[in-house]
Amino acid sequence: MKIRKIISLHWPWMAWLTVILALTALPGEYIPSVPELQDLLEIDKLAHILLFTVLVFLALRSFVTQYRTNSQRLMYVAIMLTAIAIGGATELMQQYVLGRHGSLYDFGADALGCLAGMIFFNSMKERVIT
Repeated sequence: MKIRKIISLHWPWMAWLTVILALTALPGEYIPSVPELQDLLEIDKLAHILLFTVLVFLALRSFVTQYRTNSQRLMYVAIMLTAIAIGGATELMQQYVLGRHGSLYDFGADALGCLAGMIFFNSMKERVIT
C-alpha cells in the first residue's frame, strides 16, 4: 500500500491522539474551573468518554478499511487494548503535570469511552468503510 494511502487512512486517529495528549499535558491552571464539584465530575467524565469514543472509532475505521479480512476480532482487541493502555498512560502522565492528578475514575471513563467507540463503530460500520 502506498504511503499516501496509508497516511490518508490513519491521520484522523493520529491527530485525535495528539489532541488527547495535548489536553492531558495542560497544567491545571489552564483547565476551566466549574463552580460546583458535582458539575466538574460530570463534565470531566463525559469529556474522557467522548475523547476515547472518538479515538477508538477513528482507529477502527482506519484499520478495518486498510485490512479487510473476514476475521477482524484480533484487530478489534488490539485497538481496544492499545486505547485503554493510552488512557492509563495519560492518567499516569498527569501525575507529573502541575495542578493535575490521575484518577482511576477517569481511567474508567476512558475505558468506557473505548467500549462506546467500538459499539458506535459497529453500528455505523457499513456506512463508514470506504
